[in-house]
Amino acid sequence: MENRVKRRRKWLLRQSMAAVRFDPTNQSQGLPSERCVAIVWRMVLPDKPVTLSAEQVAELNKKLSVMRHDINGDLALIVAAAELIKLNPSTAERMLATLLEQPTKIRERADKFSRDLEIALGIKRG
Repeated sequence: MENRVKRRRKWLLRQSMAAVRFDPTNQSQGLPSERCVAIVWRMVLPDKPVTLSAEQVAELNKKLSVMRHDINGDLALIVAAAELIKLNPSTAERMLATLLEQPTKIRERADKFSRDLEIALGIKRG
């Protein structure tokens, strides 16, 4: 178990996370595999007001709209796969791949928008 936690910490640090803390009491929320690790983000906020042009706001709005649309599509795939499994349990193995792909896609989409927003607002990860 300890080795697994160390590997997970190293992986998280390689993913440019700011800090990782071991939670031996398993009080963290999340998936069972993530309960022992809590991620602490440190953001360096701008010290001056940030001004965005109308074009920048429109661009961020478009990116937000695309992200929402894509995430809704990913969630629809999860619901559809679950319903197919419910109606025909023999499809479970085939649908499992679809189910397991969606959280990663959702996280990647949210991360991409977060990066774009951070850049636009001058927020840096410390």
